[in-house]
Amino acid sequence: MLAACGFTPVHRLNENSVAVASVKAETSGQPLNQLLARSLRERLRLSETGVWHITVAVSQNSSDSQLDASGHAQRTQLQFTGTVIARHAGDSQQRNARFTETLSLAGSDSAADEMQRESELTDLAVQQLADRMAAFVAALPREKPSTQEGAQEAKQ
Repeated sequence: MLAACGFTPVHRLNENSVAVASVKAETSGQPLNQLLARSLRERLRLSETGVWHITVAVSQNSSDSQLDASGHAQRTQLQFTGTVIARHAGDSQQRNARFTETLSLAGSDSAADEMQRESELTDLAVQQLADRMAAFVAALPREKPSTQEGAQEAKQ
């Protein structure tokens, strides 16, 4: 149905998708980490026979810019950095990747409005990070990785 309108999904799960054994948040007490882990689980095929264990984490930094005469920020940069660690179930080899999403939040006279928009931008950033992480995981080998490729880190 969606294909008829020209929509092409960023990721597509099928029988050829890499199966992963687990997806978990690095620090379970952090709500953003939990949200990212849940979003990634929705994009991947979990299986008892999966050969990869996935651990994810996300951190958020913000910086104010464009201060007005009274010192209030007219714009805030929100930067989200997501880390994914894929560990092979059969040995200690792993693959790592780090992804960054930067979004801008315009200032407002209403603190409640700013909080709502920041929450919406946070959700958007986590979804974008999950999409990029799903593509990274989908590119993992289905078999045991070679020793030379095992500890390789991809930075994007």
